[in-house]
Amino acid sequence: MSRTGPRQRRFLLATLVSALLLCAAGIAPGPSATAATAACTAPISNAIACENSLPGTPASAWNVSGTGDTSIQGYSTAMSVNVGETVGFKILTPALSYRIDILRLGYYQGNGARMIVAGLLPSAALPQAQPACLTFPATGLIDCGNWDGSASWTVPSASVSGVYIAHLVRNDTGGASNIPFVVRNDASTSTMVVQTSDETWQAYNNYGGNSLYTCSVACPPGNPLTYKAAFKVSYNRPFTPSVQGPNWIMDTEYPLIRFLEANAYDVSYLSGLDTSTRGALLLNHKVFVSSGHDEYWTGPNERTSRQRVTRASTWHSSPATRFSGERAGSPAQPARSPPIAHS
Repeated sequence: MSRTGPRQRRFLLATLVSALLLCAAGIAPGPSATAATAACTAPISNAIACENSLPGTPASAWNVSGTGDTSIQGYSTAMSVNVGETVGFKILTPALSYRIDILRLGYYQGNGARMIVAGLLPSAALPQAQPACLTFPATGLIDCGNWDGSASWTVPSASVSGVYIAHLVRNDTGGASNIPFVVRNDASTSTMVVQTSDETWQAYNNYGGNSLYTCSVACPPGNPLTYKAAFKVSYNRPFTPSVQGPNWIMDTEYPLIRFLEANAYDVSYLSGLDTSTRGALLLNHKVFVSSGHDEYWTGPNERTSRQRVTRASTWHSSPATRFSGERAGSPAQPARSPPIAHS
């Protein structure tokens, strides 16, 4: 008898719990995402069913273990972008040549993702030197917003909302890493809207040496003095999944995405930051879904974010659905520097 690993067990549990809770909420799956002809026949009634009927890309072509290759790392200049907008990437690598593949996560015949753009090339001259990240001893903040832009991608206006990844690949060694970001559709009125737990990803992200739990660089005074952690973290950093534990998209949110899209639920996506800054979008949907270790919510303050979710639930007489191991209640302070102009 074969044994299942921790990630596979989490996937099976997430699938079972998701099915039970959605059925209890009266949310039914859509038509099969594998029926390509029917799913994509105009007029398209279910964008998720149509999207997932398209050929997927094997995980071996895009998935990485943990943080991936530390010699090519980067981050997106926005955690989410609307369809038709442009997302930028800032990348640190000594490579003389690399490419960027853009993929959308889903089910896709069990492959888990679909290649949207293959072989996007950086716009920066290579090798591209990046300055040391900024440090702020008063809070322990580490911010790499002073890095120069490396590449960008304009999201086609007809794109399907989802969680996307920029798959960075060195052409010399094959070393790779992933940058996650969300593509929104602000005009969507899908039945469900799924929020990623990106604020919690950042809380546990210790790129540069600091997180909200650890501090090794430019640390603020501890209270008590033996406790050292940053008081503020920035989105302007690559992620470090290898040390973030289960606080990462591939551990819990990815199985939920696979389940929802395999069953063609009518769903679109927002980032956790969007709940704070674009809370009115929640009113366009009947069900708000939170998943993963959705521990940190942010501002103007954490209470405002929770009020927006509560208001949306009350507006539609339908409770918010939390496939999360923790209630929202911790005030995080993820910081993003103002946009930096590049010459």
